[in-house]
Amino acid sequence: MTGISLSRACYEQRVLHLRRTRSLPGDGLARGDHPVTRGCSRGRAEPAAGVSVRSSWARRGLIGPSSIRPGSIGLGSIGLGLVMLASACSKETPDPTCDTEREQARAAALRGEAEPARRSLEAARAACPEKLAFDLDRIEAQIVRHERRAEELAAREKSREVARAPLSAFVSWVGRSRASDKRLPGAECAARGEPGFGYCRAEMELSGGLTATVHYLSRDAAEVFGYQAQVALPVTCADLGPNRVVRRWSQGGDELSHCELTGPALKGLTALLRVTQTDAGEATSVVRVFSRAYADRDPELTAALGARP
Repeated sequence: MTGISLSRACYEQRVLHLRRTRSLPGDGLARGDHPVTRGCSRGRAEPAAGVSVRSSWARRGLIGPSSIRPGSIGLGSIGLGLVMLASACSKETPDPTCDTEREQARAAALRGEAEPARRSLEAARAACPEKLAFDLDRIEAQIVRHERRAEELAAREKSREVARAPLSAFVSWVGRSRASDKRLPGAECAARGEPGFGYCRAEMELSGGLTATVHYLSRDAAEVFGYQAQVALPVTCADLGPNRVVRRWSQGGDELSHCELTGPALKGLTALLRVTQTDAGEATSVVRVFSRAYADRDPELTAALGARP
């Protein structure tokens, strides 16, 4: 060791420390002036039992003979550092599964498909490095927004279905009774000489607390008839089933719609809707469904259908 011998106990202690900390000194070890080995005794002190320090290290597996040549230990340290750096870099390289699942989760979230998005997100979290956690959190936030929006829409639609329940009962009643003679108990008919002579009017209590009326020509109730109801929601032609919208217009602050009904139950009938907005921001609708023959005999209704905005 370049003519300098250090005490066996001191060297073994220092070398053990170096192995634990993965730091081996270079030329300074031979000179005894490295910060870690500084303080070991100088001179010609010999190891106990006549065993050289070098052979003691080799037998204990602490260090090989070649590694104590000047400069060789420093090169080994550099090589070990490079291996550790490469290992660390490889751990930070994203798994291909990470990119695939991450993009699939993002695309599904944008489409509003919450379940597929969450499955891909879970797979991405398992495969992606920690540095991508922020991006994965953003994808999850987008999924949560879509889930909340879907819940709000579902709640709104459920509320609307509850409000439409009376209207549904009205549509069902019209479909069932349109071909009947419509003579209901308690019907009132205009006497001879009165306005509307020959016509009768009857009321029908429907489910949901809705009261609807039917107005028909007594001698031709199967062809000349009209139904009417008032509901506390804004009604559109679509609420009555399949239809063809003839036109929409505004009149006196109200919104009117004229549509021809084409669904199986109401096919051939016409609807006139008038929606009125109240000061409280609520809406009420007057719904009239009638036959063509009825409209032809009612000048006021004919005028309403032909009214211009």
